[in-house]
Amino acid sequence: MLGVFGLVFFESVSIIHVGVVIVSLRIVYVKKYKQIFKMPKIGSSLSSKIKTWISNYPELKFDGKSVFCASCEKSVGCERKSQIDAHCNTGKKQYFYLRIRHQFFIIIFSLAIHENQLKLKKNKPIQQQITDSFETSNSQNQFHIDLCQALVGANIPFFKLQSPPFRSFLQKYTNKSIPDESTLRKKYLQVCFDSTMVKIRQKIGEHYIYIMVDETTDARGLYICNLLVGILHQEIDSTPFLIACKVLPKTNYDTVSRFINDNLMNFFLQNSEYQYKVLLLVTDAAPYMIKTEQALKTFYPNMIHVTCVAHGLNRVLEKVREIFPEVNKLVNNGKKILLKSPHRVGIYKNIMECELPPEPVITRWGTWLEAALFYAENFNKFKMFINALDEDVQNIKKLKRVITSASIISDLTFIKSHLSTFPQALTQLETRNLSLNKQIEIFETIGESLKKINNEKGQFMAHKFNSVVEKNTGYALTKKPKHTQHKIGRAHV
Repeated sequence: MLGVFGLVFFESVSIIHVGVVIVSLRIVYVKKYKQIFKMPKIGSSLSSKIKTWISNYPELKFDGKSVFCASCEKSVGCERKSQIDAHCNTGKKQYFYLRIRHQFFIIIFSLAIHENQLKLKKNKPIQQQITDSFETSNSQNQFHIDLCQALVGANIPFFKLQSPPFRSFLQKYTNKSIPDESTLRKKYLQVCFDSTMVKIRQKIGEHYIYIMVDETTDARGLYICNLLVGILHQEIDSTPFLIACKVLPKTNYDTVSRFINDNLMNFFLQNSEYQYKVLLLVTDAAPYMIKTEQALKTFYPNMIHVTCVAHGLNRVLEKVREIFPEVNKLVNNGKKILLKSPHRVGIYKNIMECELPPEPVITRWGTWLEAALFYAENFNKFKMFINALDEDVQNIKKLKRVITSASIISDLTFIKSHLSTFPQALTQLETRNLSLNKQIEIFETIGESLKKINNEKGQFMAHKFNSVVEKNTGYALTKKPKHTQHKIGRAHV
């Protein structure tokens, strides 16, 4: 401690010495200035008094003729003692002394902190301090990365971290500092994404792959395109990985083909060998998807394009709605009269004594057929329910006309007899990790059942089924050669 103060004192003395030299030079300059103007010499008796007056003010200097203030750098009147006292006791002087005092205490406090740090460095090696700091920072960063991955994997929004109960719970049982949602989003989300991409590349390795592309519309009406990649191998799980999701300005073969090619190049890090390992492209049967395959064939020569067989079966079911217009009216109006009407729902439950009929949604495959099968099973009770409604509503009037039509019972009987297996088959085709052979077996069974229907309506549906198969050129290639099936193995066709 004394050594440190000695060092500071020596440096302070040096600074004061320089200041004294500067002040001396100023005094010499003032002397010469006064000699030029022949300032009168002050008497010896007054001179001794002035020296006594300025003895308490070290910043004042007396050269025998005038008094000079080093802090203000100007001369001070010295005819009376009150002049000197008034000058030294002004606000400026007091501020000067306070500032000097404040700086002095800052120096003392800094020296104390410095000495304390020196003691800590002596007791703990520098390398150990750096290692401990790095380990603490690395541990904290790893916790933030794991927290970010857990929230994303569990589909928990980041803003949930701002909830005081959830935040205090995490702090209590982890003893970690919980980051802000913006910190996770800005610093760690990209890290988690990059590490996930690396894991997917490691799992795919050198295997042959298939790609799946699907376009959908979100709640804002934007076109969202998704790209998935999976392994083609008989003994390896073929669960696909989502590697890209992008908003497209419009959906056509140009934007979709660019989206596929660009994201595959980024995923495989510009390695051109992957182009020969893409063996299968799975999309829906939209016309622009067919044209997309033709545009990509140049870059991926071994690729076979297969349209989704579940989507093809749904197109056959859409034909069923056209063939049976009375059943379609029954399904649509039956949904409308029970929508937002608690009174009718109460009457329905008293008469039907069963659950509400399935609500058909066009974008949910097979829901229309499920509703039609429900009405076929419960037609008589549903007819009693409609007749019990005496409201003057247009939808109820339509239903009363439909249930009295001559063809409605025969149409529902036909659907129940020949199409009751369609919803289950559609659900199986949508199941994950279903082998290619199993999917082909289910799809072919549906086709064979349609060919056995010996009437005009059955022929319409069988013709639609054959049309879907003919347009799916890749389906025929996966069905015939055994070596192709061996390469493809398991895939979501």
